[in-house]
Amino acid sequence: MKIAFQNFLTTLRRYKTASVLNIAGLTLAFFAMYVIAVQVMHYASFHHSIKDHEHIYVLSDYWKSENEWRMMVGREYAEAAIEQCPEVEMGGMIQSPAEHKIWIEKDGITTKYACKIGFASEQWLDVLSFEAVAGDLKEFSLPNSVILSQSEATRLGVGVGDYVKMPNVSSNRNMLEDDKPEIDVKVVAIYRNFAHNTIMSPYGMLKNIGNEGLNTRWISSSCIFFIKFKEGASTQNFIDIYKRLWRERFFNYGNGDEEYIAKQLSGYECIPITQMQWMNYYYKMNNGIALYNPLTLYAVIGVALLIVVMAFINFVNFFFALVPVRLRAVNISKVFGASNATLRWSFVFEAVGYVVCALLLTSYLSFGLMDISLAEYIDSPLQVSQNPLALFVVVVIGVVMAVVAALYPAWYITSFNPALAVKAGFAGSLHGKRIRMGLICVQFAISMTLIVVTIFFFMQYRYMVNFNLGFEPENILTFTSSYDLSKKRNVVVEELKRNPHIEDVATSERQMFRHPLFNQLHLYNPITDKNVANNSSSDPSISIMGVSPNFFSVMGIKLVQGEWIGEEDEVSQIIYEDAKGLMNITDAQRYGIWIGDNVNYKTNGTAKEIKGYIEDVRIQSIEYGDMPTIFVVSRENHCAYYVRLQPAANIEEVKNHIRTVVAQLDPMADEPVIEFFSQVVEEQYQNTRRQSHMVG
Repeated sequence: MKIAFQNFLTTLRRYKTASVLNIAGLTLAFFAMYVIAVQVMHYASFHHSIKDHEHIYVLSDYWKSENEWRMMVGREYAEAAIEQCPEVEMGGMIQSPAEHKIWIEKDGITTKYACKIGFASEQWLDVLSFEAVAGDLKEFSLPNSVILSQSEATRLGVGVGDYVKMPNVSSNRNMLEDDKPEIDVKVVAIYRNFAHNTIMSPYGMLKNIGNEGLNTRWISSSCIFFIKFKEGASTQNFIDIYKRLWRERFFNYGNGDEEYIAKQLSGYECIPITQMQWMNYYYKMNNGIALYNPLTLYAVIGVALLIVVMAFINFVNFFFALVPVRLRAVNISKVFGASNATLRWSFVFEAVGYVVCALLLTSYLSFGLMDISLAEYIDSPLQVSQNPLALFVVVVIGVVMAVVAALYPAWYITSFNPALAVKAGFAGSLHGKRIRMGLICVQFAISMTLIVVTIFFFMQYRYMVNFNLGFEPENILTFTSSYDLSKKRNVVVEELKRNPHIEDVATSERQMFRHPLFNQLHLYNPITDKNVANNSSSDPSISIMGVSPNFFSVMGIKLVQGEWIGEEDEVSQIIYEDAKGLMNITDAQRYGIWIGDNVNYKTNGTAKEIKGYIEDVRIQSIEYGDMPTIFVVSRENHCAYYVRLQPAANIEEVKNHIRTVVAQLDPMADEPVIEFFSQVVEEQYQNTRRQSHMVG
């Protein structure tokens, strides 16, 4: 070992350039593989940190029309099925995290914070095995009590016994309504942080949901249910009970169509929580699960392995390039009595030594690069101390590949007749040339593969960003207002238009690409029914979007056929009133909807008459699929603004004018975030962008 180590040091001194290039290449390869390994294990071990995770399932519904699994279900029948199913040990629910304002008073000064709040049942804490670091989790059942994660309590500077003011959030509250300090809640416990790769990661505060959502005629599908089954139990009986309860509900409310009921209930299944990260709906809900597609995961793993293989091919090439030079030293060692086994061991040790040097530099990079922009492309910390398993995998792969890469060259260089050292026979031998050419060809093929994969990811991102939206997003600034300010939208628009750099201002109820599907209707009429089979949808859904009369001109949307809608078509309630609207021509053709047809809302019987077709307008990311949309002119409170600028507008002056108008009309409102609409579109594809950068 000592001789092998001395030989390694001699090699480093004698062949400085080759050694530096070898170590640099291996370092970059190992670092790339380490980063990818961290990401892969982050997703592959999803929820593995939760106690008894192998027995916990999430109740899900497969939506054939959207080709996605959804975890949001109604509460009443899920809890009833949990109670009736003997195979279930326990079950609990939580609602998706929603960001709300909270107010904390310290030393007579009240500070406003944004906090991700979730409403959960008491049983949720038991299913996920919450662990209190302060306070008593049992007090979670008390009225107006909340629990905080350890990190959130530290951020807010509160502890057990402190009071926090928060809005009175409930299911009957207008989702657009502004947060106000309406109720005082007491912090009764602080729980230990969950791992980043769990469903609890985004939550900062939990409040007991109580009996909300139970014993009501209209069941809101807004709950995520985790169900813990007894060891060895099947989930099928639970699903059967759940479907039976729903079937009884359909009959009780006068819908006994067995075929319709079967279609509605066909998609329900229990999915292991260790697999829910692959559900595309979970990706949408959390906006950033980078590798939610297993195929993408495999592609990234393949890229990592190819990078390391390429680095070792480079190492072997350097080795063979130095064979003519090193043959002399090998034969001299043989003259002095060194055996082939000793010499071969020295070469293998040399390869492992290069790997160790590269791994040390990789560990350093994992710390040094955390403060640069690389951190925005990954979802988990890079520090070696937090990812020992990823480092172990890289070390094992590195050492194994080093041994494999060194064995053949070590055997080859020690098997020559000493005469070749003088004649330099290997350098010019046919066999030597074939080996070098073969390695170069393999390296070239791997390089081309990596280039093609990288180009594919960037082309995908470019395609998404440059996708035809059906309108002109350039030169449009957009921002959202408070709910209180939306009641004065006409005044806001007039004040904004006083600026000479602003050409026109349009509004909509919700902001396109961020909150476009607020109003979704399940439809029925002869026109849509006859297309159900062709569209693989048992219950067609259409989004209804309320806009201002000038929305279409400001956004540059073109009319294909029919008539525009205007102020004379304005309605107060887009859901509960008959209205006239415009529809994308492709959606109309797909569902067989003609100009003059009524699209009916099955719950209250209201109809939306199609007055014209417009060029296909996309209001959401193409990753979300196609949801047909009807645009209706409404006088409801609009929170989204679209500001069309003059060609040579002073952007900063316009932004300052917008801020001034908002501050004057609503002094209590937060300063608006003003962006170009193109930035909003690019933001929707940041996940694909992250993948492109990570692979590139």
